[in-house]
Amino acid sequence: MASSDDFSWQLHSPIVVLDNGPWLARQPRFAEYLDWGSFHVISFDPGMSLPRDSLPTSERFQLLPLAMLGDGSTEQVNVCIDPAWNASLSPLDEAILPEGCQGAAQVIAQLPVSPVQLDAIEGLPCLDWLVLGAGHDALTILEQGSRALADTLLLQVELCFQPVHAGQPGFEQVADWACRHGFRFHGFTQVHHLPLQLPEDYQATEQGMAWLKASALFVPNRARMARLDAEQLTRLAFLFDTVFDAPATSFALLQQADTQLARRYGHARLPRAERCLPDALSDWHGAEAVCEQPLPERIRERALACLARGSVQGAILWSRKWLEQEPEHREALHCLAEAQSYAGQHAEAQALLQRLQRRYPDDAALAASLAWTYWRAGQPKGTRKTLETLPQDTDASLTYLQARLQAASAKPRERREALQLCSSALAASPQAAHWLALQASLLAMAGAHEQAQAASREAMAQLDDSDMELRGLALLDLADTWQHIGEPGHALQTLQQLSEMRPASLISAQAQGRLVDALARSPQATERALGDALRPLWSAWRQSGRGRFGLPEQSLPALRLAGCRDTTQRLAAYELAQLLPGAARVLDIHSQNGALLIGLAAQVPLAAGIGLSEHPADRVLAQACAARLGLANLSFVPGSLNDYAHDAPFDLIIASEALHRSGLHWEDFGERLLALCAPGSWVLLESQGNFDLEEPEPGFADMATAIASAGFESVREIRLCDDGNSLRSAYLLRAPITTTPRPAQD
Repeated sequence: MASSDDFSWQLHSPIVVLDNGPWLARQPRFAEYLDWGSFHVISFDPGMSLPRDSLPTSERFQLLPLAMLGDGSTEQVNVCIDPAWNASLSPLDEAILPEGCQGAAQVIAQLPVSPVQLDAIEGLPCLDWLVLGAGHDALTILEQGSRALADTLLLQVELCFQPVHAGQPGFEQVADWACRHGFRFHGFTQVHHLPLQLPEDYQATEQGMAWLKASALFVPNRARMARLDAEQLTRLAFLFDTVFDAPATSFALLQQADTQLARRYGHARLPRAERCLPDALSDWHGAEAVCEQPLPERIRERALACLARGSVQGAILWSRKWLEQEPEHREALHCLAEAQSYAGQHAEAQALLQRLQRRYPDDAALAASLAWTYWRAGQPKGTRKTLETLPQDTDASLTYLQARLQAASAKPRERREALQLCSSALAASPQAAHWLALQASLLAMAGAHEQAQAASREAMAQLDDSDMELRGLALLDLADTWQHIGEPGHALQTLQQLSEMRPASLISAQAQGRLVDALARSPQATERALGDALRPLWSAWRQSGRGRFGLPEQSLPALRLAGCRDTTQRLAAYELAQLLPGAARVLDIHSQNGALLIGLAAQVPLAAGIGLSEHPADRVLAQACAARLGLANLSFVPGSLNDYAHDAPFDLIIASEALHRSGLHWEDFGERLLALCAPGSWVLLESQGNFDLEEPEPGFADMATAIASAGFESVREIRLCDDGNSLRSAYLLRAPITTTPRPAQD
């Protein structure tokens, strides 16, 4: 189950979402939402605007192309230049469209669709959250869904506040319908403003800025709110906390659901919650205005620190929190765009940087970031065009980017120019590893193998971690150099080193793919056989869309497969092999790609190892890797802790993320674990990553203590950072050596 950065949520079942437009599936954190296992999302994509190759793969995500909510009659959808403006409503004449829509809302095609009435959808047990994107007749959709929405917790309607479409619904109309059907207006989110030309140093944050569009949120009215049970209130609080980052609203909702849970949440998420919000909170929807928010400076420091060390998910998370505190802040938006670019969200990064450039046309740093963003996206034309607008002495990194562009050219003249840029840069900074590595690669391509070898060795000696991207690019260049000069062994070692670099990145994932190909071409028969075995596995894994940057969550060193987390480091820190008896039975409740279980089985013989995973791609990769290593006693099956039926107790249970996904209360979770344990067996608990290198997930110690209170005899804590992103806390719990029968129930 999901956690915010410092509080673990426990829901009994996933939140069911209908996403019409789509809106939710476009959000940068959508894949993260699905990974939590907390959402079941059905997205209608009438204009087929979502890129299929980059969508997350999940059993809890259903995408319905050429479909939409409506009144059931045949309609057509207008496909626009910017997919965000795809609409079933007709666009107005371009001459009267507001700035920011002209061109973007231009229709380039029309597709027939058959709208579905909301009340006519079969097999929908409940609907927790309805999201209606702009550009469609929201009133008609709502009128056809009165029954389906009777128990809905959150209604979100994206509305245009400038004339964009013919017949577009207004806020008053939607609010009137909501009022008549048991909802009341809560507030606006995702506000988009009309672009303005402002002075360079001016931060446009005043309330008077014109709105282009925004999402209106509607929640149950007072009468309905009073009838919600504790689970429903908790689900609504979860949405406000994890999706909308509104902790005071979440706290107030939890006050009505479970005061003890609210107090734990308040301590974790609202340090001044008890002073800001009284226990007897009667008007919860006003709480957000009176509660003191976190200091923007602290959030800023975290965002920039994450970006500097290459923790791009952390940088995105903290940048968004920064923008919650200081909307449209120039530095925060720049930080977010940089992080999105590093994360492979190229379109989002480019759009944001282009918007910032229009606002601050004289900011060369923004243009430099845009040039690098085009390059990371594999768009050399965009890179060249952007570089042409900048003076050559603006930024030293741009000279390096120019050299990389020329080095990638098929024209010998451009490669010679790149080599000259390398020589000039090294004359000024002779120990710059990234320039040395690029020089070595160019020399190798030119046939100057001895010089290339010397430059490569000097580059390896000068490598450091001051800039993770430059280090990664240098290692890629060095791998190319070794391959060109006929030393495939060194090339494999360099690719292996790069693939294991943490935090993981797009470059380390690229290195893993090249490593697999290089193994398959190796002159050594054992390496070639391994490469031939890994190629189809790696291809299938990449096609599944699983994993951050396309990497498995955990590494498998025995098969030279990298992962976001270091399995060897985890096994060494936990010393699990020393805890097990002979012929032990091990259960990994959330095994992911099975690396921890496979690594343990390679250290100590197991009678049986069972890994549970909800994702088919994880299971396929884990089972194939176990088979490749000859570990026939391991099996990876679908399931979770809640539905697993065991035939014999276990000597070790690995429960890394099981608590966050089970939906059970801590004590109940502990009792469930204890029921699976053999006498004297062990349970491993792990906190989630919270992108903090100094402190692990807040509240996890209390969680482990509550789980241990179910009857475990000892608790041992271990701390480690195995991914370069977060300090994690792990607890080893031991079951009683002898069991005491529980008293019979009357």
